[in-house]
Amino acid sequence: MRINRYLAQCALASRRKCEEYVLQGRVKANGKVITKLSYVVREGDIITVDNKVYRPAGKKIYLMLNKPKGYITTRQDEKDRKTVMDFLDQKYLRAGVFPVGRLDYNTEGLLLFTNDGDFAYKLTHPKYESEKEYRLTVAGEVSQEALQKLRMPLKVDGKMTQGAVIKVIKATEESTELSVQIREGKNRQIRRMCENAGLEVQRLMRVSVGGVKMKGLRRGAVRILSDEEVALLSKDAGQKKQKTRGKR
Repeated sequence: MRINRYLAQCALASRRKCEEYVLQGRVKANGKVITKLSYVVREGDIITVDNKVYRPAGKKIYLMLNKPKGYITTRQDEKDRKTVMDFLDQKYLRAGVFPVGRLDYNTEGLLLFTNDGDFAYKLTHPKYESEKEYRLTVAGEVSQEALQKLRMPLKVDGKMTQGAVIKVIKATEESTELSVQIREGKNRQIRRMCENAGLEVQRLMRVSVGGVKMKGLRRGAVRILSDEEVALLSKDAGQKKQKTRGKR
């Protein structure tokens, strides 16, 4: 199989991240640096990344964390800050699980982990669009004009997003709680949407991915996904791209 897929099956990271390692010259096959993604790993090849040998992972693991604020979504942090890996048992760390996608430092909620690189690839690659729902609390009341701005496409990192599906859950003079559904996960996308609409974010929490909900999982807790949930996520990630209608 190709080198990026091989490394993903070794639970190094998602296929996209493994591609970066190859292009950075960090991957070797039998002692020789590999920089072409077309390299095919054959039986007996010894594959290393940063001089550490990687072999395909054993049992596939799929986890969900209710991430609190104040944690970095990464395996290691060069500034020695707290990371989401701090919540995982050693048995999962030894099995090579890694975060699927990311949540910002100040964003809470549902974060998936796995050692299945193909699964992570389908949930994070732009050519797939796994639906994500967030609960957003902003300061004060939200005008219809601001709601419409939230629903509209927005340029993020030089590319236009799709429209978002917005629902008002609860509104008072002090704050408004909204449901936000998107099929992308661009850098700080929802916070940028709020900036564009002139809204002050008080709280942002992801509550579901691909139809799998976080309901009932306490903050900082981790649980294993059921077979039905893994199947649901795989099905959602495998669907063809569709335009998200910015309605409601």
